[in-house]
Amino acid sequence: MYAVIRAGGKQLKVSEGAVVEMERQHANPGDSITFSEVLMLADGDSLNVGTPLVEKANVFATVLGVFRAPKVLIFKKKRRKQYRRTRGHRQYLTRIRIDELGLYDERKNRPQEVEPKVAAPPKKVEVAAEAEPARKRARKEKQTAKKSAASARVKIKTAKEKSAAKKKTTPKSKRAKSGGSKGKKR
Repeated sequence: MYAVIRAGGKQLKVSEGAVVEMERQHANPGDSITFSEVLMLADGDSLNVGTPLVEKANVFATVLGVFRAPKVLIFKKKRRKQYRRTRGHRQYLTRIRIDELGLYDERKNRPQEVEPKVAAPPKKVEVAAEAEPARKRARKEKQTAKKSAASARVKIKTAKEKSAAKKKTTPKSKRAKSGGSKGKKR
């Protein structure tokens, strides 16, 4: 028995127990999904083809996980124009297991519901509700005080101050008063 369903803008051929990868479905792992857009349903010799959908046909599946496909590289180039662009894309996919398919509205074989194990509640530490934010505030104030003290100690010189300091320390040679630019007399 197999069916052709429409999901994620594509048509997929599925059968019971098959694990299928499809376009991303907005569901969490462990959730059950119902596909009601069944285009064709085949059971042995009988074949039901929809116009466009098969009436009362459903496919029930369980989400196994959400993952990303391998990267596809997109490379564009125009010769002799110094134009090259590389982009990558990874498509989100959902892996599902087909549990059941047929001509009925509700699921016959419900999967066994496993109750999640509940962990022991964490031990409560006796701290006043106002005391913890006060500690955080005190820590932030201490850090800002350290930063302001450090910035007050270190004076940052601008580019103009640096150049002025160099001019004062290095003496210039005196130019000749008459004649050319090099200071030589002819």
